[in-house]
Amino acid sequence: MTDPENIFDAAREMFITEGWKNFVDEIDGLIETLTLDAASTSDDFFHAKGKLEALRVVANYESAVLATEAQHESVEDLVAH
Repeated sequence: MTDPENIFDAAREMFITEGWKNFVDEIDGLIETLTLDAASTSDDFFHAKGKLEALRVVANYESAVLATEAQHESVEDLVAH
């Protein structure tokens, strides 16, 4: 099993790269252009809704990892004392 600190360190290293920033910008652009109003059928609507939800998960990945890291550190502090 991988050490959580190694996972958080690797993620933080990735988040500061130009490639990550470009990727997030691209995802944000896709979210802005994806519209549910253009769906002409219920299948189109739910397909677009699913894409939008998936893109939002990816767009929020950095925030989720950093929040998880902070929570993990808080738990470790409580256990250490």
